[in-house]
Amino acid sequence: MRRAGRGFRLLIAFGFGAAPREATLFLLAGAVMALTGPVASFAAKLLVDGAVAHDLARALVAAAIIAGVAGLGLLNGMYYLDWLFTVAEKASAAVN
Repeated sequence: MRRAGRGFRLLIAFGFGAAPREATLFLLAGAVMALTGPVASFAAKLLVDGAVAHDLARALVAAAIIAGVAGLGLLNGMYYLDWLFTVAEKASAAVN
């Protein structure tokens, strides 16, 4: 277990040492990615609540939130992958 922890610390040090900006943005993108599911689920609950209550405005707002979260999730996923490969390339170049 100690070797695994040491390896993880070394990996993080290489990533942040070689590309601190991209590594930080990569972690933030991961946090945003983790939040898209709960936000979309809550918006789906609001959509159902609006439909059951026959409230068109509430249902439309919830649908807009779902669409916005889906778009943000797609855009975030693209940047997540971009920063992942940037950090990997820069860390690899720093090691070699």
